[in-house]
Amino acid sequence: NPAFAHMLGYTVEEMINTNLATYTTPKQMVLFAKQTEIRKKGESSVYEALLIHRNGNLMHVLINASPLKDPENKVIGTLGIVVDITYQDFLLKQITELSLKNENILKEKQAQLQAIINHLKMSVPLLPEVTHTLLNQHIDVEQQNVLKDSLDRYLFILQNTFKQIEILHQCEKSNFRIRNKSITFEQFYQQVSEWLTQKAQITQTPFSYDFHPITIKDTILFDTDSLLKALDFTINNIVIKHAANYLLFEAKISQFHLLLTIQARNKNNDEFIKFAYFNDKTLCYQVVLKLVSLMGGTLNVDDQKIEWMLPFKPYFEEQKNKISQTPLQNNSYTTKIWSSFNLMIITSDLYLAQLIESLLMPTEIHILKSPFDAAFIPYLMQNTIADIVLIDDELFDSPMIDYKGLIQRFLPNVPILGILKGNQKADFSYEGIISNSEKFQNELFAMLSKYLEYGKPNQ
Repeated sequence: NPAFAHMLGYTVEEMINTNLATYTTPKQMVLFAKQTEIRKKGESSVYEALLIHRNGNLMHVLINASPLKDPENKVIGTLGIVVDITYQDFLLKQITELSLKNENILKEKQAQLQAIINHLKMSVPLLPEVTHTLLNQHIDVEQQNVLKDSLDRYLFILQNTFKQIEILHQCEKSNFRIRNKSITFEQFYQQVSEWLTQKAQITQTPFSYDFHPITIKDTILFDTDSLLKALDFTINNIVIKHAANYLLFEAKISQFHLLLTIQARNKNNDEFIKFAYFNDKTLCYQVVLKLVSLMGGTLNVDDQKIEWMLPFKPYFEEQKNKISQTPLQNNSYTTKIWSSFNLMIITSDLYLAQLIESLLMPTEIHILKSPFDAAFIPYLMQNTIADIVLIDDELFDSPMIDYKGLIQRFLPNVPILGILKGNQKADFSYEGIISNSEKFQNELFAMLSKYLEYGKPNQ
């Protein structure tokens, strides 16, 4: 295979008729012998191994291997996909050691990690070439299907790894934020159980989940999206790395915390799996630990059990109406002073948009109600002129639209003010913060005054 030869620093001609032992260590040959026995049984597997490059350096690789069979269904060889993860592994170790070092070194390593992310992105287009090379060999339809399944599995692993590195990268740059939203316990149970049902179908692995009876009617503040991200990575690790075919989830919920326990069984017996590939040396563990820690929780792993303890934050119903109950103040400085300015509002919250419009009516500022999601891009491209932008913080980190990047591109030097709800923390991505609380009106006018009162409108 030309790609495999290139990875090791050789040509195809140089590798033909050579032994695998030439390209690895004696200890690794024992591993490959065990994997060969698995292949002779007609089984596939995903595992990590060490190879030796032509220059003598050790390479850390991820191998996805499937048996190659003849028309009589006899195993005659192996179809393997090999991914070089040497530098990914190296940089993850480096990042772990950077927590106590200065900011300049951290930025340097982040740039290197971004390069690895870009490298992973570039890896995907190479797959059709690999597929074409392999399928041009004399492989029948059934074997082509086996190869296709292997490629699909490899793509899944690659995409999952990329997502984990991306989140770890965001966490190291302090760009990943926990977004607690109000939710009832009943809604929380429904959302998580529906997600687990869908995930079981995607992984083709049966799940069993036991949520202890929920009788609490309170509303809480909780970031369910971050919980599901951590669950997604954990489940992928268990299914792929540990060959699990049955997962068990148990959740104990109180008014103050969630205790989630995960166990699994493998394909060979009914005993619980030992989580040998979910520890502080693995990428998945590091990412999940980051997410759980940012949520204020703890992660504990023993041989056969993964436990998360996550806190709930109380939500008081009366907070919802504080803004509307606050009497509007007749500040003399608000009258007509901003009649020559344009204010862009980006929110999916109709009530919030109407509130801002009513509060700012005396100033005669021109309000531009921007669409959100996909309609936002063409809207900006229509020569929109704005002097200041107000954006609902719940939209700011949308995975679909890079609002900040687009605003900075089409409206350079225009201040971006974030409107934060609930208990969200201030973010340094904004030029200013306005909290959606009983002080909303005062903060709104104070922030707009800072940027508009003595400024000149865009032309």
